[in-house]
Amino acid sequence: MKLGVVTRQVAVKKQAACMENKKIFLVELEGSSLAALDAAGAEPGDSVLLVMGNAAAAYCMAAPTDAVIVAVAQK
Repeated sequence: MKLGVVTRQVAVKKQAACMENKKIFLVELEGSSLAALDAAGAEPGDSVLLVMGNAAAAYCMAAPTDAVIVAVAQK
């Protein structure tokens, strides 16, 4: 897992059916940003834990993703 900070929500026009009703956020991680599917109810400004790669794909079953927010860290 990696720790990052949600910077903003990504506005999408259409997305895969398996991702419906899920938010996509930009997450600042080690000096760069990446898009991550939210499975934890995160909001911009939250510190979050991410799983990436095969773990992310397995966590979201059919969703085509390689980064998933799985927890919001306490402040």
